[in-house]
Amino acid sequence: GVGGALAVDAGGAATAVLVGTAGGAKLVQRAGALASWGAAEPLPGRALGHAAGPVVAAAGAGAAVVAWRVDTPKKYGAIVALARDPRSAAFGAPVVVSGSDPNGVRHPAVAVDGEGRALLAYNTDTRRTHLSLKGAIAVVVRRGAGRGFSAPVVVDKTPASPPAVALSADGRGVVAWVRDRRIWAASIDAGAGRIGRPVALTRAGSYRSVRVAAGPGGAATVAFRTTVGSQRRPAIAALRRPAGGTLRGRKAQVLATAGPEEFIDTVALAADEDGRATAAWSPERFDQDKTLGVNGVISGISAASAEPSAQFGPVRVVAPPTTQWCSLPSLAASAGHTALAWTCRDKKAFSIWSTRDLSPPTSILTGPAPTYYASNPTTVTTGLDTTTTTTLLITRPDPPTDTKAPTPPTERVLTTTGR
Repeated sequence: GVGGALAVDAGGAATAVLVGTAGGAKLVQRAGALASWGAAEPLPGRALGHAAGPVVAAAGAGAAVVAWRVDTPKKYGAIVALARDPRSAAFGAPVVVSGSDPNGVRHPAVAVDGEGRALLAYNTDTRRTHLSLKGAIAVVVRRGAGRGFSAPVVVDKTPASPPAVALSADGRGVVAWVRDRRIWAASIDAGAGRIGRPVALTRAGSYRSVRVAAGPGGAATVAFRTTVGSQRRPAIAALRRPAGGTLRGRKAQVLATAGPEEFIDTVALAADEDGRATAAWSPERFDQDKTLGVNGVISGISAASAEPSAQFGPVRVVAPPTTQWCSLPSLAASAGHTALAWTCRDKKAFSIWSTRDLSPPTSILTGPAPTYYASNPTTVTTGLDTTTTTTLLITRPDPPTDTKAPTPPTERVLTTTGR
């Protein structure tokens, strides 16, 4: 299926990478919020092999980094990165950043600041684990514009979950992952090229869907899904490190707990330049009526926000459960504002929704459910700049007119921009 990754910098310049399209991976760019999108061009570095799992980060005035996994001639063969300096019109040459013998690499995560400093982490040595689902944690930094990527540093050799990364405007950031039933993290100073030692942030427990965000002065937020209570109910929790603080374990703040007939699976997190953070999730509810949602499962959208160096406030129900199942929101933050976008569907129809600052959502697009919606899902990714312009990148399949025909659906890539 067609998929895409999107990032928008402070001025609205957008970078998107599309995969699953005819002719291989494509790079699409837009110079500003009100500019037109350029033509989709082959992703630089395609000569290195088939590109999979791309990630994109953008910040400041044009700084951007793209990273992806190369799956040929051998699957999980290398991690490649592509950097664009601030105020530059073009990306530099692609670079293989994963070393000469990684024994399988997967799950790149990338962040960049306005000065071109970058942080990239990924799983390496993945062939030690079943289906290469986990791996050691490797970290690569870029110290600024005009600089190359450093050699990878393995900060945790034990097989771990895919890493999450974040970088603030001052080049300081954090990498976090799950290993041995604990959340681990390492502090990063990309400008100085310093990679800290891992610290366990939690006691042993059930953790997944770890997300991180960074603020100035070393401020950091880690959000994750866990379980609480004697009945081990799914919950969303967060840890916050204030500016100037030390990254160490402390009691997490529980933001929301699933009820008896509910389930919470994953969480999204974003923070603006000052460290204001927003977490969002999609609580699911199990109903007896199998005609609702997806096999009787419906969901809505909830979120909570936190000012810099403060705890998260009360949970806000952005979209209550109705008759459809809704995906985890795509979330972006900039200049004191947040933007969320998500898809909802049942067996008959799909819809795409967006909201800014957790206000009542707006319907962006609706249509009949694709015949093969499970293998060709409708997806949406959001970006937000300092002018409060929201950009959505949407991929959706158009179902064939005759559902019994073997013709596969056409897959389209759409963009919409609005204040």
